[in-house]
Amino acid sequence: MSLQKPINPWHMIPNSAEFFIAKDWWDDLLQLGFYKDQSLAPAWESIEDVYSNGVIKKTKDWNKVTVNVDVHELTIEKLAILQSGLVEVHAETVSNESESWMPYEWELDKGLLLKYSNGDWSAVTVSSVKALVNGEEVTLTVTTDYTVWVNVFGASYIKLKATPTTWKLTANSPTNTKITVVYSATNTTAKLMDHKANTLAEPFVMVIVNEFEYQGEKKMIKTFLENCQANKAMLQQIADSDNTTVWFPVEITWVIKKQDFIGFSQTETPTETETETETA
Repeated sequence: MSLQKPINPWHMIPNSAEFFIAKDWWDDLLQLGFYKDQSLAPAWESIEDVYSNGVIKKTKDWNKVTVNVDVHELTIEKLAILQSGLVEVHAETVSNESESWMPYEWELDKGLLLKYSNGDWSAVTVSSVKALVNGEEVTLTVTTDYTVWVNVFGASYIKLKATPTTWKLTANSPTNTKITVVYSATNTTAKLMDHKANTLAEPFVMVIVNEFEYQGEKKMIKTFLENCQANKAMLQQIADSDNTTVWFPVEITWVIKKQDFIGFSQTETPTETETETETA
């Protein structure tokens, strides 16, 4: 059936364009957030054929598209989906958490910042601090070999020191000693996002829902997308109850799996008003 008359885009009233994301199809789809200035474009993958008199570019993967959108009020759960594999969200409260620093990763005159903190900004409870040198593990003593501190933002850190009386740590220790700290912390108001090094982003799924009105009838296009990749690094600053919002410039590339057109027909018969306007 041929298309008799395309819908005049000027008569289409856009109601909404919503983005939903999830780690996989069996997970709950979360609305990406509030956004503006979104733009869609083909994400052509170019390859080149080089000839003696010039270069010809080819394109492929015509079903691959890129969207650029500024997202506001992005939660940490949604950020973890967008950067899956690069970041990980942890529980607020930990018990017997273990963190280690390898040789050359720490210094005597530099604090060892711990990932978790107490919600009341008090120092975390340290169970043990151990130093491993050439396979021999030594338990360090609080006050003598190390101290526990809290900075002005409530973050706890360990400060190690060389101790002439015991010589458990020396000036040369940072080059040959592994330090392991075991501690517990309770923070019911904070969420911790751990940024991973030397990893690749994992793909996620997304659904874009575009809703329109045409001649008083609602029409909808649902685009189902797989292998989505957000290839711009984002910060984790999140506005909550104040009067400002923090926006994240996000660029997502994906492969279109399928599209559902709801309320559209294969033919559109022009109305008398449209016919008269065109004739005029």
